[in-house]
Amino acid sequence: MQVNQNIPCISVKAYILEQFRQKKGCFFTGEALARQLGVSRVAVWKGVKALIAAGYPIEGDDKGYRWIQEKESLTGDDFLYPWEFEEREKLFHHWVSTDSTMNRAAELAGRLYPGGSVITAEEQTSGRGRNSRTWNSQKGGLFFTLLERPFLSALEYPKLSMAAQIASARAISRMSGKRALLRWPNDIYVEGKKIAGILTEFRAEGDRLDWIAIGMGINVNNKVSQKSAANRSSNYSANSSTNLSELTGHSISRRETLLAVLNEWDKIKNADSYELGKHWNSMAEGRGRKVMAVEGKEKENRPVERGIFLGVDVLGRGVIKNDRDEKRAFSPGSVSFLF
Repeated sequence: MQVNQNIPCISVKAYILEQFRQKKGCFFTGEALARQLGVSRVAVWKGVKALIAAGYPIEGDDKGYRWIQEKESLTGDDFLYPWEFEEREKLFHHWVSTDSTMNRAAELAGRLYPGGSVITAEEQTSGRGRNSRTWNSQKGGLFFTLLERPFLSALEYPKLSMAAQIASARAISRMSGKRALLRWPNDIYVEGKKIAGILTEFRAEGDRLDWIAIGMGINVNNKVSQKSAANRSSNYSANSSTNLSELTGHSISRRETLLAVLNEWDKIKNADSYELGKHWNSMAEGRGRKVMAVEGKEKENRPVERGIFLGVDVLGRGVIKNDRDEKRAFSPGSVSFLF
């Protein structure tokens, strides 16, 4: 059977889902969907069955299949399955539960999966932040890792971390209507409260990056507390977290949030170092404030410098001007800043 050339190059599940959402409550017969897609009725039946098993509010009877709007409040409609992302579908890899999307990304990288791959999870049982700190990954949050294979030297990896911060902050601003600000080296804040964090890990061959995994955790609808694990993963002196639903007063789609991040990521990931540094500094929180550079784990913070935070340089290093009027640049490794 020939595939209908007027149908976008998306999977059977993605197309069926699109039709159901556009015409909620309307009946679709397997025969009609098969004819539109250019596939067999069995393929349609398998696709619908998979969607129902995945939790979508779909039912079937003698009239055909339809979306049950009354059940949306029970089952929800905010999924991160690959077929939710249409043309990007083949690049998505989803887990209902996993220890860390960073671990899955490393495995996929070792199996030569391409750059542009996106690894998502409903929950992480061992999510982590910088320096082996714990990242609280409760259901309702957005946890994912981007796997990229850039043509960069290992020394240039902070560029992609900066780009990820910028992309996430812009997406958060769009979804919340609030201004999101960046804190060096890897956090995002709204109204003085932490809402997201970035983690990067990579493998290099010689002085060239083989792959880089960029993990992002964004508080969307998950519960946050005054002293959550998300805050404890940071060396900043903030004492609370927030999420998108708290900022807007209503539930926010994780799917739409992820799409917003990916769209911003595509726009900025290939920017040069000068442009990235300029954008980062324009969104930075704390420039001009007194800061202390510390290294080591949180309970072992060892002061290494004090002064005024000037922002980042083109290499993504945090720059401090000390009392001797000297400028010192710190790479985003084990060093963090306390304001």
